[in-house]
Amino acid sequence: MVTGWWQAARLFAASVLVLLGFVALNMWIEVVFPVRCADCHAHVGFPFAYYDEGGFAGDTQVLWLGLAGDIAVALGIAFGVVLAGERWACRKRE
Repeated sequence: MVTGWWQAARLFAASVLVLLGFVALNMWIEVVFPVRCADCHAHVGFPFAYYDEGGFAGDTQVLWLGLAGDIAVALGIAFGVVLAGERWACRKRE
């Protein structure tokens, strides 16, 4: 439970860093592994697909469930990073 502003600041900073890490990872995957066909459905996103490119037909769409899953994973990792950091800091004080 967040009891002070410094804990909230840690969680916010961890969330922003993890989110930026996932954005950078998705951009890197898009550059390194581009779509190889002109008229196929390409799912974009890691760890879950959040976008579907439709090719020539143009039926592109946002995959909302995948986007929500990506956000949930990023927040879960951020919470884990903060929890591990707090436990490490408590051990260091002892």
